Amino acid sequence: MANLKDYIEDRKFVNWALEPDAETEAYFLNYLNEHPDEKAGLLKARGELKLLAVDQKTISADRKSTIYKQITSYNTFKQASRTILVFRRTLPYAAVAILFFALGILAMNQLKENYPVTIPESLLVKSAALNTMVYLADGSKKEVGNAKTLIDFSQKGVLLVGTDTIQLTETERENSSNMVVVPFGKRALIRLHDESLIELKAGSRILIPENFSDDHRSAYLSGEAYFDITKDPQHPFHVNTSSTEIKVLGTSFRVEAYPDLAEQTTFLKEGTVFLRSSGHSLLSGWKELKPDEQAVTHASSNKIIISKGDSVAYSLWKKGIVQLNNEPVEAVVKQVERYFNISIQLPDQQIRNRLLTGKMNLDTELNEVFKYLEKITDGKIEKVNAGEFVLK
Repeated sequence: MANLKDYIEDRKFVNWALEPDAETEAYFLNYLNEHPDEKAGLLKARGELKLLAVDQKTISADRKSTIYKQITSYNTFKQASRTILVFRRTLPYAAVAILFFALGILAMNQLKENYPVTIPESLLVKSAALNTMVYLADGSKKEVGNAKTLIDFSQKGVLLVGTDTIQLTETERENSSNMVVVPFGKRALIRLHDESLIELKAGSRILIPENFSDDHRSAYLSGEAYFDITKDPQHPFHVNTSSTEIKVLGTSFRVEAYPDLAEQTTFLKEGTVFLRSSGHSLLSGWKELKPDEQAVTHASSNKIIISKGDSVAYSLWKKGIVQLNNEPVEAVVKQVERYFNISIQLPDQQIRNRLLTGKMNLDTELNEVFKYLEKITDGKIEKVNAGEFVLK
């Protein structure tokens, strides 16, 4: 076995990947010792599945149901026997990925399958050292190693990835989707069917319909992205996140919607954006966002607060520079972890709560970022293991 597709039907493996306990840890430790030739493939598959997992608490049941209808079809999935996961071997790999990504445990319940795994709190896995992956609606996938390589869906019937041309087999499923997954430490540039551009940031993933509908364009984002949407008043573009629905006709804006954040932020550079919370009532309308304004959606209350945004910070962000305005060290470190795919421990409570102001350049070498953190925190960063550090 060499990839996730070969392991996905093993319930014990899924438990180990998504919610490990002492029993499953011991089992797979022994398994790896007995099958060293499978170690690399199994660990990669575990990391890949964890990247696709979604915290069921971050998206309401109603929201999941709506997303489910938008991105896939019930006909895709068939009920399986109790000895395997709900997916048959004929189920396309991308469909498995989309299900875990967008729905978590909900779809399992709707399929009347007794699936005991509770999806973990963290959607994004720091230990998953993978390249950007494109999961296609036809069940195939493409690995993208270079962050500067354009993932181009704009040509009919083909996907262009750098100099590679992949022929696409159009599925017959309604609302089928492609998905781009960007792990920590990576970034990706995507061109859509309508020539819109999306810059997907580290630890993010986006669902893109195989074909846009007749009356609108859409995408589902978990993470952070910059959108430059081609203007088309007859076909508004909708960006959905776990707590916000964004509608535009053609404009440039940034969305930060990581599932571990209590607030999701939308900053508008130019044009006009309309927003509403994912938990809106039938009678609630759209809120309008104007240039250089930002909207913050509070996940717990579904409230959207609009205020003047920081256009300077936005311009710096585009260059990989983070503007710090009384930011807690813990929040700053989380950005560094996400950007470089590392883990930084903060055992000192005083350092963790210290507020930082300044400019931090992430578009540089890690050792330069460490020097900056040490300087502004009066701390010292030491290496613990590969990819693991401590600031004290």
